[in-house]
Amino acid sequence: MKTAIVMFDSKGFVFLIKQMLQALDFEVIEVDSVSKLSDFVDDKKIDVLLTDWTKSDEECAGFFHLFPTVVVSSKNDTATILKALSVGAKEYIIKPFDNDILRSKLYLAGIL
Repeated sequence: MKTAIVMFDSKGFVFLIKQMLQALDFEVIEVDSVSKLSDFVDDKKIDVLLTDWTKSDEECAGFFHLFPTVVVSSKNDTATILKALSVGAKEYIIKPFDNDILRSKLYLAGIL
């Protein structure tokens, strides 16, 4: 079983993405702040971090090289997507999305 960390401001969205990840056979760890990501830096079983670009801007970008990261955001402009990818995100998912998009992005990122 793979392990995902999810970090989003919206509890409703956390619930939704958690359900999607569990359907893909992921164990899901919920984290509500960037400072709590530090607890998992040496944890070799973390397969992916999923976070919103607004949550992860500059403060979280340093973790993008420690965990394979997929950014999930409603921001759909090219500059934002390129910025997220340039600081180390493996993939970028634009909201709204479905299970098939999540699965394909995780596959493209080498996680599935």
